[in-house]
Amino acid sequence: MNELKFPLETYLAKAISYEDYMELGEQLLAENKTSGIDHSPEMIEYTRMNVHRAHRILKKGQVHPETKIFLDNFSKNVTLLILSEYWCGDAAQNLPWLHLMFHDRPNLQLKVLFRDEHPELMDAFLTNGARAIPKVIVLNENLEICATWGPRPASAQEIILENKRTGALPKEEVYKKLHLWYAQNEGKEIQSEFCNLLNAC
Repeated sequence: MNELKFPLETYLAKAISYEDYMELGEQLLAENKTSGIDHSPEMIEYTRMNVHRAHRILKKGQVHPETKIFLDNFSKNVTLLILSEYWCGDAAQNLPWLHLMFHDRPNLQLKVLFRDEHPELMDAFLTNGARAIPKVIVLNENLEICATWGPRPASAQEIILENKRTGALPKEEVYKKLHLWYAQNEGKEIQSEFCNLLNAC
């Protein structure tokens, strides 16, 4: 990890709740805008699709019984500091599940920052040299980093990595395959992965 310009507390103070993140996304769309530095029609359309995806998960998604049992018995204070942008499809597929898991649990906090507004933080948490999002920084009660995660569950990441190795599918097709995986998985893998990450804190 690169040395941070500011302590993590400084970034946390700027971060917003997931509810505020979603509300701001709706406001930006109403103004025909998105987050980040690229406000092209393509990025705005991605944002529109992703806000719809997120709302669908929030409405229909279920925390699985084994996840609920784990969280009910998890008493440590943990904060997820998440780097994201509205145009990111993986953020739209994963952040709602984390919200469903952490919502109404005072010891578990979820905070969001925009990647393009905090490049120095993003560059401290690259994935294979790339500014891949969402990037989740898992902090214990002393605000020490106990784990990181991102940009997608392991099985979903393997879809992308396998296509990079083989080049078998064009970009549009591999992302169709990825989003089909998300729909079929119904949040099972991300819930399992984050239960394991919480155990590391």
